[in-house]
Amino acid sequence: MINIRRSEEEGYRFALDEARSHHNSEAEKELLSIAPYPGTAELTFGRIGVQRQWIMFYGGLTYGRTDFSYDGNAWNISPDYTDKDLDLVDEGSLYSLTHLLKAAEELNYENLVNFKCPIFLFEGRHDYATSHTVAEEWFKRVDAPTKKLVWFDNSAHMVMQEEPGRFLYHLITDLRPSAVKAGDGSSIE
Repeated sequence: MINIRRSEEEGYRFALDEARSHHNSEAEKELLSIAPYPGTAELTFGRIGVQRQWIMFYGGLTYGRTDFSYDGNAWNISPDYTDKDLDLVDEGSLYSLTHLLKAAEELNYENLVNFKCPIFLFEGRHDYATSHTVAEEWFKRVDAPTKKLVWFDNSAHMVMQEEPGRFLYHLITDLRPSAVKAGDGSSIE
């Protein structure tokens, strides 16, 4: 989320290019209906929904998948969740988006590059929900005591679900030492 508008624009371009290369007239028509995107118009749920639908369809949310159904029933793993709990997740997400969208669309951290703390980015190579290229360009300019960019080549936006083992590995090997050093983690041997 370095520059929301630039990220949205790159995601849109990806989806439109994919629609055209796959001769998907339905996708192209829907995407052109919100052009220019994001443009200078306010981001609305409707406009974002069109862009995200086609980003997801072409693997920019989860790499190599056309939808999120592979994770759609993950909550069934735990008997602790009731149907009411799951409904409240959606309700809470909508509440947050409703109240935070305007502020989020104005985010631009491209010039915030000097840090006194460690900076780690876990990036899906195929992420177009929040542009991997915007993040990479920003990260190259970051000055921090410790910094590391970890690429997940078989992922898009959902690296923790797409490559969970590798994600955990990097949490332990890359981030945990910084946490322990700062006194924020145990030194389990």
